[in-house]
Amino acid sequence: MKFFIIFLVILEINSEKYIPLDGLWSLRSNSKNLTNIPATVPGNVYTDLRAHGILKKPLYYRDNDQKYRWVSRVDDWTYTRNFTVSQDDIKHGKIELVFEGLDTIAQIYINKIMIYEATNMFRLYSFNIKSLLKASLNSITVKFSSPIKYSAAKASQYKKRFSYDVPPKCPPTVQNGECNFNFIRKRASSFSWDWGPAFPGVGIWKSVYLRLYSSATLTQIVAYPVKDAKLGWFVKGSLYFNVVLAQKGKLTLSIANVIKVSNDVVLFADEHKYDFSMHVIRPIKLWWPNGYGKQNLYNLTIKFTTSDESTEKTVEIGFRTIELIRNPIGNDKKGDYFYFKINNLPIYIKGSNWIPADSFPNEISVAKLELLLKSAKLTGMNALRVWGGGIYESDKFYQLTNQYGIMIWQDLMFACSMYPKDEEFLVNVAREIDYQVLRLSNHPSITVWSFNNENEAALRENWYNTSNNYRQYYEDYIKLYIKTIKGIVEKDSTRPSTPSSPSNGLLTEKQNWVANNPQDPLYGDVHYYNYIGDSWNWTIYPIPRFLSEFGLQSWPSSYTMNTAFDKSDWFINSSVASNRQHHPNGTKELNAQIQSHFKDLPKSKDPKKYFEDFMFLTQINQAEGIRTEAELMRRMQNFFNSKGQGHTMGTLYWQLNDIWQAPTWSSIDYLGKWKMLQYFARRFYSNPTLSSYIDNDVIKLHFLQDILPNNDTNDNNLRFRSLLNLEPGNYVKKSLLVLKVIVFKWSSLNPIASQKFNIQRPIYSSAEIYQQNIRQLLQMANASKSELFLVFEATSDNIILYNWIPLAYYKDINLPKPKIQIKDLTKKTATKFTIELSTDNIAAYVWLEVYECQGYFSENGFLMYRREYQVEFYSWKECNNLNDITVKTLNHLYN
Repeated sequence: MKFFIIFLVILEINSEKYIPLDGLWSLRSNSKNLTNIPATVPGNVYTDLRAHGILKKPLYYRDNDQKYRWVSRVDDWTYTRNFTVSQDDIKHGKIELVFEGLDTIAQIYINKIMIYEATNMFRLYSFNIKSLLKASLNSITVKFSSPIKYSAAKASQYKKRFSYDVPPKCPPTVQNGECNFNFIRKRASSFSWDWGPAFPGVGIWKSVYLRLYSSATLTQIVAYPVKDAKLGWFVKGSLYFNVVLAQKGKLTLSIANVIKVSNDVVLFADEHKYDFSMHVIRPIKLWWPNGYGKQNLYNLTIKFTTSDESTEKTVEIGFRTIELIRNPIGNDKKGDYFYFKINNLPIYIKGSNWIPADSFPNEISVAKLELLLKSAKLTGMNALRVWGGGIYESDKFYQLTNQYGIMIWQDLMFACSMYPKDEEFLVNVAREIDYQVLRLSNHPSITVWSFNNENEAALRENWYNTSNNYRQYYEDYIKLYIKTIKGIVEKDSTRPSTPSSPSNGLLTEKQNWVANNPQDPLYGDVHYYNYIGDSWNWTIYPIPRFLSEFGLQSWPSSYTMNTAFDKSDWFINSSVASNRQHHPNGTKELNAQIQSHFKDLPKSKDPKKYFEDFMFLTQINQAEGIRTEAELMRRMQNFFNSKGQGHTMGTLYWQLNDIWQAPTWSSIDYLGKWKMLQYFARRFYSNPTLSSYIDNDVIKLHFLQDILPNNDTNDNNLRFRSLLNLEPGNYVKKSLLVLKVIVFKWSSLNPIASQKFNIQRPIYSSAEIYQQNIRQLLQMANASKSELFLVFEATSDNIILYNWIPLAYYKDINLPKPKIQIKDLTKKTATKFTIELSTDNIAAYVWLEVYECQGYFSENGFLMYRREYQVEFYSWKECNNLNDITVKTLNHLYN
């Protein structure tokens, strides 16, 4: 019995162990005479000061982004805590201190001895601190420098050393931001952006812990399924160990119900990389993007066992192949293709761009991530672009995108800037990229790496007055992205990469990595913004191969702005409202767009009501403008225009989410409320959907659909219909599309004419199925354009579609005054309600809103052209009632 007890003690001493150091810490600043402030890790100095009452008001209230800026200029925010290490703990061979994230310039002390200065928000830091520890109480201290002062000092030192600036030095004045974000490896937009505030705080923003072991610890798994044309699927990858002394043990790799392999291996001391390859014999199920099939995921478990210790980790993987097709189009057409194939099937990308969901990552709950990403899935999106001025997102973010089938275009964190070239900066970046590529590469949702956001275009197009010293900035660009980053990223051979966005695909490489015209619509991907032209007119838009950014601004709902505004702020041009508008000339442009589409708002003695109506119009304007552009791109999947533009294979509008309450390009506001654009996206990204437009006085209607795989079972004999190279006139037999065309006058719910057509449903992704000459229509109706609109209703295979098109802009239309009533409101389940509406007149952009319960409607911003209409409301969590529901329409603004 005595021997047995001693043996158990030895096992306990030698087992791998983790001691978490998250939770309560103490914060101080000697320069501000602030001591013993309770602080939370993971966290941020701003949220700690707010929680303790030093910052009295909410961080996003009014102009607190400027009033609280002093916090970011303090040079000695210091976090401290004590922890206990036992006698048994000290007996471990190694005791590592691991910081998963430090924001950003941080001196680390153990028992008052400095061990390191961290300089990168995006790196993991680990240190063997066993020799510094006592078998009793120990202290850990992290002292942060001001990121504003640090980046300013680095910029000054750089200019003295190299005799030139690295632009842009400062953001536009309207952003109320800070300078030199490109000299610190920190979230660039924390220094401000045109959609967000400057809160360049500091803190221990991810978990921190001690890792204790005596043999070896498995620190990282990199696993990627690879398909061999003859042999089928393999799971290949690398395992990364930290090893105390050379160890012999058994390594087991397993996927439940699929494969299990065990081998005797020897791990050498210190850092050890072990490469593996497993042939998967059993049939597996593929991972598909949202809308194309199921998101089948598998757990890969790795376990290394010695005679007295084991270390184990599990990662989630998905079996899928990725190709980015950039071949020349040929057939006398200029340009290259640019589209993605998943599992050998061309995918039309439908999505948006993702920005950080809060200035303070510790404020982003799992529930908020689920709300935003589930919203993307529900809207029919299959992709998001994680933008390069934010952060590499959390593990939970990527786990959710795996589950929801949301492909990720992953920018590396470089945006809208030139960057330094000195060795210290480049080494820091190399370690960052190496860590992040290893960390993220297991996720099947990550589809493409992009080295930066808009920096190729910024350099070529002289955004920052670089032309006078172009050769120098070009050499710096090559040194960073091509000579430093490219080789690291390409260690991941399972997914493609692109050197920038926008970029010209393979043409960029041929033109020495900075294309002559990075925005050429015949190559690669394009970013396109037009705030001056008529955003509802499809003819103003170029038609690129892939549109990875495009957008228009709108204000959030008044409910959302009430959480940031005081009563005195409810004027369109109030100082606080103006401070929220970070886009130069943004309010002026919104006014111009509204005036081009709508009648002037009636004068009101209530400035808040006038402002709320203005907000509503900005949401309609944004939704219609983005719909116009997104539908144009979907219509052009199969076609080229006379300029050779077309064959568009994806749109990612700017932007999905918000970082605070402000006028931005988002379709979901900061509180998670869907703007009208999100509901419109649900229509224009639907599969299938209808798209109507006017072309030279002819109304045209297109039927749009995604071409899906024929099955989603095992990966044997996968068959699909390509959407490429299909000849017009090919149809699916025995699949009928019943189209009803209804002509209305705005003044009556009774249609003046209707027609029904039986059409064979097209096989290809975009097909014109109806057209009507407007002159003939006006003659038939004895009416003007401002009096008429058309409704299209289509049914096919139990799918019901509808679309509507006015023949004039609303500034020329006299809308009737409808009386809309909620006839019935029924609670169906804990999270579902049915709302029955009635009207006595045509109502445009019927907008339902609920305040206490957070959720979304089955449809919103719709046209009521029937006397009765039914809508469902789905709450994200259990909801008691919808007693606060309101109804608003465009008609009511003018009646």
